[in-house]
Amino acid sequence: DTDVGVFMDDPFAITFAAVFHGVDLKMVITTSRNTSQAAYIAAKLLWTAGRPDVEVNAGSSQDPDEEQLMTAWSQLPPLGSGLSEAQWQKELGRMVKQPK
Repeated sequence: DTDVGVFMDDPFAITFAAVFHGVDLKMVITTSRNTSQAAYIAAKLLWTAGRPDVEVNAGSSQDPDEEQLMTAWSQLPPLGSGLSEAQWQKELGRMVKQPK
């Protein structure tokens, strides 16, 4: 689980786990603060690292109104991806599972 979007240790850890061949990364679960925004951040990190296959689940949000530091970045298509903003939003919707 991760509280990505607050400090830089989690983006580093997610990216490392995504690209290191010794780690079989299947899922990332976001925890604390605004978990929906954190899930979008994790999804963009994974997509940028070449791992759009990793499932991202937003946990129960403890502060759904709190802005995460990397939220604006996560909503923009990855540089060089060739994706429009609408295509990127569709990709985020595919990758991120929101709590019900």
